[in-house]
Amino acid sequence: MEKKCPNCQQWTSWKGNLTDACLHCDTLLQQSIVTERDVWLARESEIKKNDFFIPKETDGPLMLATRKVALFFHIVFGAIAWFFIWMFVNVAA
Repeated sequence: MEKKCPNCQQWTSWKGNLTDACLHCDTLLQQSIVTERDVWLARESEIKKNDFFIPKETDGPLMLATRKVALFFHIVFGAIAWFFIWMFVNVAA
């Protein structure tokens, strides 16, 4: 397959990989997708780092217990809320 380079506008061979580069100017053929992927991975890493329920390396035993108890109550609250939503939908139907 061939793809037109977004930088030099020349047609070049393309295998469909994110790392395929132009044969003429050596720029990535899918630079925007690579950039979006990197931004998405950075955002996911930041979300995972800031999540309260995920234990950190610096947590002591008391904080680990607090995180586990908080996760337990979070799951129980979610289950009860979904049960009431399910009941409301079934009664309304």
